[in-house]
Amino acid sequence: MQRSFYYWKTVFTLSPKEKETLQQHGVQNLYVKFFDVTWNSTSQSAGPVAKSIFQQKPSGFVVTPVVFIT
Repeated sequence: MQRSFYYWKTVFTLSPKEKETLQQHGVQNLYVKFFDVTWNSTSQSAGPVAKSIFQQKPSGFVVTPVVFIT
């Protein structure tokens, strides 16, 4: 079984406690929110908003990008 976690914060930076928890549970995959997509009624088109900021590289994991569509 492969354990995975979602990381749904706007700024990607793992705290020491988060790193410890991921290691303790043998987490190999992180689902990381990259941005939201929302409808812009002015331009009549969908576009990205709330883009994530990566203060750290999510190294040591398989990263699956996640997009939230409103």
